[in-house]
Amino acid sequence: KMAAVRKFTTEDVEAQIQDIQNRKASLAKGGPPPPPPPAQDGLGKDEERVRLDGGGYFDSDIYDISNGNKYANYVQSIGVDDLDEEDDDGGTTLGKKGTNTYTAPQLFLNEMVDKDHDPMAQYKRPTIADREDEYRARRIMQVISPERMDPFADEAGR
Repeated sequence: KMAAVRKFTTEDVEAQIQDIQNRKASLAKGGPPPPPPPAQDGLGKDEERVRLDGGGYFDSDIYDISNGNKYANYVQSIGVDDLDEEDDDGGTTLGKKGTNTYTAPQLFLNEMVDKDHDPMAQYKRPTIADREDEYRARRIMQVISPERMDPFADEAGR
């Protein structure tokens, strides 16, 4: 169902204009503004509405400021020193560590010293050139034809 829309008469509009003019005049004189007129549009009581001057109804679960300080549950100061007392990791220092601090035996540490060792070599797909022996690999280095002379070149350009 749609809510019934209230039609304003000319008297209602004139009353609103007069109210606005009265409020404007009282603000110009420096006095407190008169209270707003009662709600006529059916949206609720005036004290349940939120107004620009801060009055009205707020959800207390979200906007509850009972003690007047919304930052009461937060840390409001930062320590002067650079060290965090709570994040102390036991005083470990970062320094150069030797190989004697590793728990693996030297046999396993020296095993990986070979710089040409490729751990993925067993998974690489072999090519035809990899399967050739030295005798058959010489065909790549073979000279197919000797260097030829250009008949149109100068004798000095040789």
